[in-house]
Amino acid sequence: MPIISKYSNEEINNLTEELLDLVQNKNISVDLALIALGNTVTNIIDANVKPEQKVALATSFADALKASLKQ
Repeated sequence: MPIISKYSNEEINNLTEELLDLVQNKNISVDLALIALGNTVTNIIDANVKPEQKVALATSFADALKASLKQ
């Protein structure tokens, strides 16, 4: 079953491209980029998700990340 998003592919791709451009233009190492992105995800979840939903959302995010790497 395909995943349906409320965001267009264009919106997602544009934001992804902007983030990657920032990392590449500043010559940020892979490990620093992953640490910073992980901290960003944590901050977004902490600031915007109800406490009782945080672990489930983080698990879903991690599962989606792992699944995307298998393709």
